[in-house]
Amino acid sequence: MTIQYISGFFDADGSITMSKNSKNDIYKTLKIDFTNNEKSILIGIQNFFIIHDITSTISTKKSKKPLHSINYSLSINSNQMCLKLCKLIKPLHSKKRHRINTVLKYHNAVTNRNGKYNVKEHARKKAYERLFFSSIFQ
Repeated sequence: MTIQYISGFFDADGSITMSKNSKNDIYKTLKIDFTNNEKSILIGIQNFFIIHDITSTISTKKSKKPLHSINYSLSINSNQMCLKLCKLIKPLHSKKRHRINTVLKYHNAVTNRNGKYNVKEHARKKAYERLFFSSIFQ
């Protein structure tokens, strides 16, 4: 397993997004997923992540239609782990590359570890989230 393979796999069957962990959260956290119907591929990617100290989980997604196969999802749900992966992978997909570059450039500068923000910091954090979801590449 190589980072080039994982980057290509991410281009095809991966996603990077931000979402709130609960309804009460003000800010969104990073989430990276890889989805495939071959669990062994995801296990290989997960083993590569373990070597690079990136924690991930694999879950089963049952098919909604009788003729569809079961899918598996490899997920990274912590900001810190997502940042580590963003530093490693080099996607060619323009939207995914934009999102990763946005994370690498702004995430640490606008995210406070204690989760407390003054008015100016709050505005910067929300601007970062808007830039991340910018429709330029969609």
